[in-house]
Amino acid sequence: MSNTIMGKEQLYYKTKIMFKVIIILLLPLTLFSQTGTTKSIDNRDTIPNIITFDGSIIKDINKSAFEIYVTIYSDSINNAASYKMLPHFLKDPNFDYHNSNFWFPPQSKVSLRNIIILRTNNCYALKSIIADKSNIYKKKPKKEYNFDFSDLSFYDLVVKRYFSLECDK
Repeated sequence: MSNTIMGKEQLYYKTKIMFKVIIILLLPLTLFSQTGTTKSIDNRDTIPNIITFDGSIIKDINKSAFEIYVTIYSDSINNAASYKMLPHFLKDPNFDYHNSNFWFPPQSKVSLRNIIILRTNNCYALKSIIADKSNIYKKKPKKEYNFDFSDLSFYDLVVKRYFSLECDK
């Protein structure tokens, strides 16, 4: 009996590790597919926008694949040293629709945008989003997408987070 229980625990642990490895290997494809190239004044492609990883994703093996996924997105905001380095996923008002179904059932209303923004703690990066004049971050999700906070844009979520962190003090 104990051999069967031990076998199930080992199988569970190995499955959990394999799932994390698969997510870690596939996540860069998701992030890089959302990047593009910057355009110079004469409309030629210049330097590609690339997200770099510092290796911390592999350090904490006890995190769930979901925690790793959210951490990568929140860290891409937290590590933005300037407005030009803000991640491109922030420009997708329908981010919840495009990314939530993998983690939650289709009828779920959980907002990945809100979870990511709540894990962001870099006041400078948040202020860069708030100060943007292009209104790209103010676009709201399509009304037919019924997620929590679907009436709020990334900009609105960032403003709420900025004031909850008391960044102005």
